[in-house]
Amino acid sequence: MKKPLKHLILLIFLFTLKKGSSQGNTDSLWKVWNSKTQADTNKLMAMDELIWSYIHTNLDTAALLTFRELALAKKKNELKWLGSAYNNLCVIYKNKGNYELALKYIDTSLTINKSIHNKYGIATCYNSMANIYRRKGDLTKALDFNLKSLKIKEELKDSASMAVTFGNIAIVYTILDEYDKALEYHFKGLRIKEKMGSKSELANSLSNIGIIYFKKKDFKEGLKYQQQALIFDEESEDLRGMAADISNMGLNYKGMNDYVHALESFQKALKIDEQVNDIPAVAHSYSNIGSLYLDQKKYSNASLYLEKSLKTIHELGEIETESEVNYKLYETYKLSGDHAKALKHYEAYTLLKDSVYKEQNQKQIMQKQMQYEYDKKATADSVKVFEEKKVTTAQLKQERTQRYALYGGLTLVIMFGIFILNRYKITQKQKQIIEIKNKETEQQKAIIEEHQKETIDSINYARRIQYALLANSKLLKHHLPEHFVLFDPKDIVSGDFYWAAEFNNSFYLAVCDSTGHGVPGAFMSLLNMGFLSEAIKEKNILEPNKILDYVRNRLIESIGNDGQQDGMDAVLVRIDYTMLHHNGTPQYTYAAANNAPLLICDNTILELPKDKMPVGKGEKKENFKLHSINLKAGDVLYIYTDGYADQFGGPKGKKFKYKQLNEFLLSICHNDTETQKDMLQNNFLTWRGNLEQVDDVCIVGIRL
Repeated sequence: MKKPLKHLILLIFLFTLKKGSSQGNTDSLWKVWNSKTQADTNKLMAMDELIWSYIHTNLDTAALLTFRELALAKKKNELKWLGSAYNNLCVIYKNKGNYELALKYIDTSLTINKSIHNKYGIATCYNSMANIYRRKGDLTKALDFNLKSLKIKEELKDSASMAVTFGNIAIVYTILDEYDKALEYHFKGLRIKEKMGSKSELANSLSNIGIIYFKKKDFKEGLKYQQQALIFDEESEDLRGMAADISNMGLNYKGMNDYVHALESFQKALKIDEQVNDIPAVAHSYSNIGSLYLDQKKYSNASLYLEKSLKTIHELGEIETESEVNYKLYETYKLSGDHAKALKHYEAYTLLKDSVYKEQNQKQIMQKQMQYEYDKKATADSVKVFEEKKVTTAQLKQERTQRYALYGGLTLVIMFGIFILNRYKITQKQKQIIEIKNKETEQQKAIIEEHQKETIDSINYARRIQYALLANSKLLKHHLPEHFVLFDPKDIVSGDFYWAAEFNNSFYLAVCDSTGHGVPGAFMSLLNMGFLSEAIKEKNILEPNKILDYVRNRLIESIGNDGQQDGMDAVLVRIDYTMLHHNGTPQYTYAAANNAPLLICDNTILELPKDKMPVGKGEKKENFKLHSINLKAGDVLYIYTDGYADQFGGPKGKKFKYKQLNEFLLSICHNDTETQKDMLQNNFLTWRGNLEQVDDVCIVGIRL
């Protein structure tokens, strides 16, 4: 099925078209978005196009812009664009490797599109879901959603979208080593894309066709297609596409034993992958470099890159790739003489590479394809009958013949199924020996898991108790109409807490970080909440600074010298309704132990003063100071613990830090409070990436 010259001639003509100014287009889109006279739909359309330009170059920027699109769509009840925004988030987090969050967003998008009967939006959602399931290794679901998408696109006669789906179906067949079938679908899509003239879409098809020729070991043909794809991706400034093309060029160089150009290509691709924060692509680049070093018998370098790849691939849940990387590590350690590690990776490889898995997928995919073709024909026949309003005797005979042929085909499928079942039973018998050996281990594992379950259940019960003592949402809403609470414990229970109380015509709000996290931190948080309540409601202490003094004394009395480092960092705010300013607003006072409130006033960051000592036994023994805050309408007050700023992440695995947090809060403070919470949450997930959360996170935002 080689058709290189026929298509490349047309592509060269397309390439000679003059490139437009992408920067100029971006500026125009920003003008539309910021315009006060443009209709909301025009602004949302411009923002959507902007987002997609950044999806190919900077996922973090794309995410921030999507939340702006989401906020406007929600505010104006533009459901079509709301569904589009959630789909954009799905694509962004799929490309970041967070498949569970991506599925959550696309489910929301699908629900919205179904509610407004937006067929194009529904088809787009199915397409996104297919791509996620393909990456997760569930090929049956991937093809199922692709076919659902294709069916709607055919109804809409949307050739451009059909071409994309043809390419996605082809990728599934490529994974199954059905190369001729894959090329058939790729060339179907390519013929449509040639007429459209979209360079990024042409590059995508060319690159995928090149991959198939690589798999067929026609490396020169594969390299030619990848080089042509790179030209178009460079022309459209698609960094993600460029990285994929260069990586695939490296594979072809490797196939031709040109190790110098192969390594150069893989390293160049890795640099771009890291630049655009494409986590799955970074993992694959590590694997490619490791495999190249393996071929060159540089085993220490090979194991270094392959282990990096395996860690990320395992977290992403890409089963097929994880199996391949385990096998490469098995070869690496076997050849380098580390037989223990070689055995470990070989066992992991065999567990993942179940021969029945692929046979069952092939069978189910063939059935899905047959069902799709049959449904398509049946629909066409029904329309024809309706239009003609009669069926001739000859047509009836023909339909009977078709039915008999269908029954015969189904009989063959059933026979094939019986054959597969027989092979499955043989495989199962072979596994029984291994299962018997593993039985005792499993029993021991079950006992351990039962103990773990009991412990987890107890901690979950403790969590319910702790959450019951946190500030009541109705109470917060009553006193703080515009606010948000971002509360994200590191473990099931938390050392951070937010607490509120009403007393003597005043409202108190505390945001605190108790010593420790998890179970020890939770115990301290319960103790601290109890002492705060005791100070106000039993001892009638009203000023925030004197309340913290009292809590500190109670902690020292209760814990003693054994717990001299235990206590909390805290900000306690009082809204005193008995003391009104000339503009009718109540008086705000606070006390701060180690943590300080942040005020954003007139687009300026004001870091408010604090006492550099904890609520507990520390080096200082001074009384806490009382501070007043002068607030006006539109000001935004943030109170937070150190968990967000101390989180490691980003491209260099460093702390987020307070300065960056404050600047981020300044950049989002104009949004409504619920959107601010979403943006903070997603920014935190993006920064953290695959790293572990280091501490509890608690941020409260209040708009005056």
